[in-house]
Amino acid sequence: MVLSFLRLIAGFLVGVMIVAPSHAQDGAPSSLLTPDLVENFIASYPKVKAKVDDLKAQYDVTEDLSATATWRAWAGIDGANSQLDAIVRAYDFPDFQSWVRTLSVTAQAYAFTRSGADLDRKMAEALARIENDPNLTEAQKEMIRQQLRHSAEAIAAIKPSQGSIDAVTPYAEELEQLFDEEG
Repeated sequence: MVLSFLRLIAGFLVGVMIVAPSHAQDGAPSSLLTPDLVENFIASYPKVKAKVDDLKAQYDVTEDLSATATWRAWAGIDGANSQLDAIVRAYDFPDFQSWVRTLSVTAQAYAFTRSGADLDRKMAEALARIENDPNLTEAQKEMIRQQLRHSAEAIAAIKPSQGSIDAVTPYAEELEQLFDEEG
């Protein structure tokens, strides 16, 4: 039971890191999101995606990258970037780089909206099961406690602000459709 919980935590961490890299990696503050920004992101996404699909004929961007890395790669291509800037400015983004940062933080907050809400409770339950398990030695319990602490620290390090999570929550179904198309 405890090992299955640890696998769940590990899977969640890997999923969040794949879908939405840490804001420390892309410079986007975790407090970036507001409901208006999320709405603008959702509204702009189909037009940005359509433009990227058109630009694929002109520019060679590898499809072997993660979804987020692919979006960042487009931001680094001058000719494509200027065309993408023009699209996102119509949705109140200063430039495509800002749009990509918003994508990253939105995906990160969405992942926590969908999967992260019960993690604290589940971790506390797992710790209680460990403490009350007569079949585990004290050394085994301490090893599992350390694993849980490390998991909690990793989750805390990538968790967006509660404000960002709150901004994304009303749009979770719409974001699910966008991100399902991506993945």
